[in-house]
Amino acid sequence: MIVDCRKKSSLRKNSGSVIAEFGAAFPILLTGIFIPMIALMSVFSLYSAADCLNKAQCEQASLLNYAIAQNPLGPVKKSLPETWMSSGIGAYAEPVLGISTDIDYSFAYQDEYNFIHRWVEVTTRLRIKPFLSADYFPLQIPALNAPFPVAFHTRRLLEDPTNAPPL
Repeated sequence: MIVDCRKKSSLRKNSGSVIAEFGAAFPILLTGIFIPMIALMSVFSLYSAADCLNKAQCEQASLLNYAIAQNPLGPVKKSLPETWMSSGIGAYAEPVLGISTDIDYSFAYQDEYNFIHRWVEVTTRLRIKPFLSADYFPLQIPALNAPFPVAFHTRRLLEDPTNAPPL
């Protein structure tokens, strides 16, 4: 039988010591881990929302005539981005300098009936303001406390190749 010779009063109680240590470490955890993780998750969600905008613009451009699709006041370059910015997660994106959309048409292939198929290529560029702004960092870090640029490029076959500009 093993007998403990120490007094009962000298034994340290283990209950409650973690709570006292957590209080001192909580601000470090909050500023160093939790806030950047939330900011990173918001970057991922804003990035995927902007990718959905680009895919929707490419789908719309593949259905329309090239004159309508390339119109700066048309549905691809103006209506879709405005709708995206006013609803859903696009409302939280807050593009800094607006949305720039470029539409280009290129040769895809010629089938056995000598019918020429064409690609429509849509490039969307924007600078997104982060959802949470961690202004306590002295440096301007993109996606943490400064806007970050994103660019998307999507290519799709035209639904009706006669909607493409002449070669």
